[in-house]
Amino acid sequence: MSEQFISTPNAKLDERSFEKVVAGTAFEAARPIQSKLSAIVFRKDGRVEDLGVIATRYVSTAFCTEIAKAMTGNSASVTRIQAYKYHCWGSTGTGTAEDKSQDACITPVSPTNTAAAFVEGTQTNPSATTFRSVATITADGSTGGSIAEHCIHCDTTTGAYGLDRSAFAAITVSSGDSIQFTYTLTIASDDPT
Repeated sequence: MSEQFISTPNAKLDERSFEKVVAGTAFEAARPIQSKLSAIVFRKDGRVEDLGVIATRYVSTAFCTEIAKAMTGNSASVTRIQAYKYHCWGSTGTGTAEDKSQDACITPVSPTNTAAAFVEGTQTNPSATTFRSVATITADGSTGGSIAEHCIHCDTTTGAYGLDRSAFAAITVSSGDSIQFTYTLTIASDDPT
């Protein structure tokens, strides 16, 4: 299980103390913003491998900034918030931990190695507080090897403002294999205290 620390009020000390949050616990599940990336691999020979949830971790600081700016009426930010549906994949992941400062794949690979080639996903709103985007990326003759990271973006021009770079155990693909990525973002109003 992964661990992270959060700051919580400590009335006795009249200061903030840090509590350890272990992934998979009830306290961890009550985080206000949760991201989840699932994957299904479609092999060229017809085999299907449902990998389930492959990453849960951070949204980027760039995305949080866009939310705040959109709420103050920044029209460019409003447009970007509505356009988070462009997916890309990369080959660096397991060796490079996720971090909130990352808003793009570390090593994007073909066919999504340029912003212009990002794959457009389908956006849905499965519940009042949940956003989802689903996209399928197919390996071409240049891809080969392992896919170990994914990012979702709001444009195909700059590749900036990535919502969430997810790192996961490498998935080996060959030309003609596809991965269907399902990115789910839940913004909850629950208070874990």
